[in-house]
Amino acid sequence: MCALSGLTIQSEFVLTGAAMAAMQVSIECEGGDIFVIADGVKIAKLGHPGTPQAKTWVSLEPGWTVRECDDGESIEVEYKRQRMH
Repeated sequence: MCALSGLTIQSEFVLTGAAMAAMQVSIECEGGDIFVIADGVKIAKLGHPGTPQAKTWVSLEPGWTVRECDDGESIEVEYKRQRMH
């Protein structure tokens, strides 16, 4: 059982030049790691205790940001599409 499975997820998707699509976002545990999954893709991993990333979400995919909310019981998921020129 994932220790964070009871967290509330607040999602904010900022898409430029495209219509916003509904996404499935969840928190899943795999071994000793905790991930945020968006539409089946691991987008962030929770830093391990005793490391510089402890208690922070480390982005695994470009454009995604995951942060813990002030209440300590929910996370915010943000996506900003990267522009290519």
